[in-house]
Order: sequence, then structure tokens, then C-alpha cells
Amino acid sequence: MDAEHKLIVAHEVTNATVDRTLLHTMAKLSRETMPGDQITVLADRVYYKGEEIRACHLDGIKVLVPKTNTSGNKSAGLFEKKDFRYDSEQDRYQCPAGESLPRRHSSVENGMTIHKYRAY
Repeated sequence: MDAEHKLIVAHEVTNATVDRTLLHTMAKLSRETMPGDQITVLADRVYYKGEEIRACHLDGIKVLVPKTNTSGNKSAGLFEKKDFRYDSEQDRYQCPAGESLPRRHSSVENGMTIHKYRAY
């Protein structure tokens, strides 16, 4: 949708059951329709997918989309990731219940370094 005139600038009919794989496709269609080279795409969290955001970035399309909250912890009465605070000086997380979670292990998986923190 064009922010200035409030007009739909691109649409596509699909059988996809979720929108997570459509961000880059719709962003490209929008850019082809809009004048100029630069566009900013604003989408809701159902469009959040790292690969799609990266594809937009590589095509020079600015994307604003909030991360998806996929944790069921809150409904189960548990803490969520956002509840923990990272202390960079101590390289540890602080639990909302007061526990300290230092780094216990690091490994490389699929070319990415994974750090694991936990309390004993």
C-alpha cells in the first residue's frame, strides 16, 4: 500500500497457508510498481522470516517487520527469552527470578557459533 495515497500497489493470489515466504515477492512487486529505486516495506510479524528479510536487503529494499513470538512459555507460566537480561561484562544472563546463567558451552553448528548459558 502506498503510504501517501493509501492505494494498493501490488497484490498476488496464492494458495500459501502462511505469509512467511511472501515478503520478498511482494516487496519486489511493490518496488516495480512504485516510482523511484528506494522503497521501505512495513509488514506485520506474520511476514518475519530471516531468509526473506535478507533477500529484500540484498535487493536494496528496506524492511521493517517485528520478530515473531513463537514461544509458548508465557502461556505455560514460564519465562520468555525477552525476560532475561544479558550482562556483557560478565558474559552471563540474569534470570527474572534472580538466578545467574553464565556461559557453559560453545559450539559451531552449520557455520554458526552457538553459546549455551545455564544455571546449575
